[in-house]
Amino acid sequence: MPSPVRHPVPARRGFTLVELLAVVAIIGMITALAVPTIFSAIASARNAKTKAEIDMLHMALMNYRNEFGSFPPANMGPTDPTKQQTGLWWDNKVNLKHPAYKHLVRVFPRLAEVQAGSNSPYRTMAKMSPAQALVFWLQGFYENPEYPLTNQGAAGTRRKLFDFEESRLYAASEYTVGTPQTFAPRGSSAAAAMSPYPVYFTGHPSCGLPYVYFDSRSYSASPAASASQSPDVAYSAQSVGGDVSAATPYITSTPPANPTWGQQHQGGETFQLIAAGRDGSYGTVQAAFPGTGPYTPRTEEWSKLVFPPVTDTAGARGHADNLTNFADRGLADAIEALTSE
Repeated sequence: MPSPVRHPVPARRGFTLVELLAVVAIIGMITALAVPTIFSAIASARNAKTKAEIDMLHMALMNYRNEFGSFPPANMGPTDPTKQQTGLWWDNKVNLKHPAYKHLVRVFPRLAEVQAGSNSPYRTMAKMSPAQALVFWLQGFYENPEYPLTNQGAAGTRRKLFDFEESRLYAASEYTVGTPQTFAPRGSSAAAAMSPYPVYFTGHPSCGLPYVYFDSRSYSASPAASASQSPDVAYSAQSVGGDVSAATPYITSTPPANPTWGQQHQGGETFQLIAAGRDGSYGTVQAAFPGTGPYTPRTEEWSKLVFPPVTDTAGARGHADNLTNFADRGLADAIEALTSE
């Protein structure tokens, strides 16, 4: 009986080194092209989320004005510079001329909160920054006309004007103008020695800085001697990453005719909300928007002042990617969109 025919089995052939290297090179090229696009898309999504939240905060502040008759004050520090460092208004009682107290008395004519002593809700109010003020006012009040801040220790809940995400409320150090405010997660050992008033961080993981609120009363009566000195209320902070920057109200490069100093600001009659962008910096000097060149105030005695545009990276680092309530996207992108129309 003849033997069965055996067909030869073809030898297995793997990738050659050259083919493997070619595949790796192709994957590398695809990755190099895709990764920046992916990161850009992620950054754009985060910016869009932050901008949407700014718009909600803006609406909450508008609702606050509609309900209580005016925007809440952002400048919570002492109004007398000679007492700014002494703490005389901070120790045991509130300054009755302080804008925050005057605002509360107007809103709640029957206000009976304790003014002095360690249990006073005003004891550390004058060490509150513009970032803390945003949370303080929008967290709402108890429906108690005499004790809207404490409810006299009774059970109850505040009627909120904005629903802050708890995980993004951070403890903040007591604020002194000129000293960067620092932050810590609430409940941590570092937070125990900080202010009782929190700040609200943006959702950007690399930022480590809070939203900042400046109402129109934050703009001083006149500019300082030079643009490098902020003529308005400024807010200095040290990010979780350790970088120090300062938020200042933005000048507008397109003010109305014959403007006052206050009207030469974005939101001259209302307020500004500012969020640091991806670089985790508010900026370095007070800047102008939306012009593409330096801006000189339209007032004769201040005509020697020059404010750099937000796109001037040499003089105004950090502004370009900031998000605000007066622009529909990051400031540099907003300028590009406006100038291309």
